[in-house]
Amino acid sequence: MPPRVLPESSVRIFKFWFGDSLRDGLNDTHELYFLSQSRPARERSHLYQLAHKLSAQGAEVLITAGTNRCSLWVSLRNQTLAAEALTHHGRATLPPAEDGDKPFLTSERAARDD
Repeated sequence: MPPRVLPESSVRIFKFWFGDSLRDGLNDTHELYFLSQSRPARERSHLYQLAHKLSAQGAEVLITAGTNRCSLWVSLRNQTLAAEALTHHGRATLPPAEDGDKPFLTSERAARDD
């Protein structure tokens, strides 16, 4: 099943603790997701390919798209994949992002949005 793509402006993001770090989460249609990674909007097709790979592994994923960036979200329901990814800085099953992108924390997101 192809990943859903939602406008970034239509979702509500919350914060949660996992291990020793603060993470971004998203709630959509009775499903909780964690932010796996964000990339510049020009890399949306690459992020979409990553979402397809995770879907093939059985993960529920979605993509949010904004003017300047797009983000890949993975369901917390898949406990094995979620725990593995979260304990390895959100990169366990994904190849490293170009330009050293990593999941955003509040201060990083504010700095990047400016």
